[in-house]
Amino acid sequence: MKHRKLRIAWSVAWGVVAVLLIALWIHGHWYQDSSTVWVSKSTMVYSESYNGWIEFGYSQFDTRLEDMSRHPNTGINFHYVDHSSPDVSPGGRWSHYLIREPSAFAFGVVAPFWLPILVSITISGLSWLPFRFSLRTLLIATTFAAVGLGLIVWLRH
Repeated sequence: MKHRKLRIAWSVAWGVVAVLLIALWIHGHWYQDSSTVWVSKSTMVYSESYNGWIEFGYSQFDTRLEDMSRHPNTGINFHYVDHSSPDVSPGGRWSHYLIREPSAFAFGVVAPFWLPILVSITISGLSWLPFRFSLRTLLIATTFAAVGLGLIVWLRH
């Protein structure tokens, strides 16, 4: 049982993520939450939750073509609405979007809250499985990761 303390720390960290997501899921039945993180003056990452659904997105604006005065492009912004109405919910169904315009690029995913909770619980238990892999397996996995990242870059341009 090599690296036992690291496995315990990994499981506890992902378990805490799962518990926090469950708390946000419960909170989302009474409030609509949204958070925005401006990575730079023209790039933001955001999330929104409402009534059991969560949306994650990324937006990038061309500051030469887009009027940036309407965007508070600094820091981290949080906002919540008490007893929000269904017309401002992030969807209520599985969806995704990709927007490519001259002045902006955006993509996002809307999914039910149980999906990131299930993923975090699964990741927390992965370190306890007896993995043994060869150099060939590592090279194949690295190749798939490189192809996936290459597809993302290719789709973005």
